[in-house]
Amino acid sequence: MSAIRDHGPSCNAVTVQAIMLVSCAVLAACGGGSGSGPAAQATIPATTSSATGSGGKGGLDIGTQNAVDGALFFNDQPLAGETAISGVVTVIQGGTQGAAPLSDTVVTLNGVPLVNSSPARYTVNPASQPTIGADGFLHITASSVLMGVTRQLNLFCPPAFAVTPTPAPGSILAVGSSVKLDWASGSLPIQGRDFTAFGLTPPSVSLKGFNAATSSVTFLANPQPLAADAVGATVTTVTTTASGYLVELRYPGVYFVDGETGGACARTQRFVYVK
Repeated sequence: MSAIRDHGPSCNAVTVQAIMLVSCAVLAACGGGSGSGPAAQATIPATTSSATGSGGKGGLDIGTQNAVDGALFFNDQPLAGETAISGVVTVIQGGTQGAAPLSDTVVTLNGVPLVNSSPARYTVNPASQPTIGADGFLHITASSVLMGVTRQLNLFCPPAFAVTPTPAPGSILAVGSSVKLDWASGSLPIQGRDFTAFGLTPPSVSLKGFNAATSSVTFLANPQPLAADAVGATVTTVTTTASGYLVELRYPGVYFVDGETGGACARTQRFVYVK
């Protein structure tokens, strides 16, 4: 059972029924569709990701599963060569075992056209970058005149909740010193179920070497997976040739599935230190 992939058989009736049940569970976890059910956590608005238009056989399906960590990430401090929204959007012809869409297919993110980087895969154009919508969503639209169909995937992005770093960003760190991040209970989004099979990774905190002059990172050390109820994390610095360090908090929003369409919006928060 999967959302969208570049390969593999299309969903049969049993699989589709199972996915519909998963979708209901996810909707319930993040506040329900048109109902007024509880939000996943107190800090997450009762707003639900959704999909509209023609999916499945004869339509188009959209996914973020083939992106790094299974989601599109909004980066609060983009690195050199990194777009504010990073990741890969995959679009396939529904019910075709992963066939690429027709050549006239146009894919946009919040109204901004994406680049067809390879068959069935689309990425943000560094020269024309979208951002999170005023409504807190990423609206991904795929349309083909030749097929006569339009499909939209609407992904709610998790908020940038308050994080207290100790010591404060910009401080000088010696090798072997620690940086502690603290946040309020209930800040991290809770998934309706385990979506690791969809490529989604749990929240994490990691340490990277950071060169301020080039706004680039040199290594990744000790990424720490976080439980959904975590209220903080601590990383310890290691030897680096970089001019400083970057501590990165990554967390996905609630994953959404609708047939072979699915994905998540995720966020990074970054804190820079000098050596």
